Amino acid sequence: MKKIKILLFGASEAGVKAINNTSSKVEVIGFLDNNPQKWNTTLNHKNVYSLNDLNKLDYDFIVITSMYVSQIYEQLSNLKIDPEKILTGIDEKPNEEPFPWDAVFFIISGLIVLPVILTLIL
Repeated sequence: MKKIKILLFGASEAGVKAINNTSSKVEVIGFLDNNPQKWNTTLNHKNVYSLNDLNKLDYDFIVITSMYVSQIYEQLSNLKIDPEKILTGIDEKPNEEPFPWDAVFFIISGLIVLPVILTLIL
């Protein structure tokens, strides 16, 4: 069975928690981050990339694990990333409400979204 490849946007403690709660059906290929000081480093044994590296990476989804959901969602949209490849854990149009970390961990663990995704790509 093919693993779903995801990038976590936000090289932070929340991203590490996301990795620790990831289903075995998911492969975290690394982090994206806007902070140049984090680029070309590793976090939890995963590479941290800039958005300039995005076109070189093979991924199925980007999961936003940062508290700046709206800004990152807009940034990815401006880069013409398919909105269906951006997972936020909240509705398609993120707002400034408190970030639902539990929802992201739930999505990543494959309890809701991944079985649906698997049926779409297999």
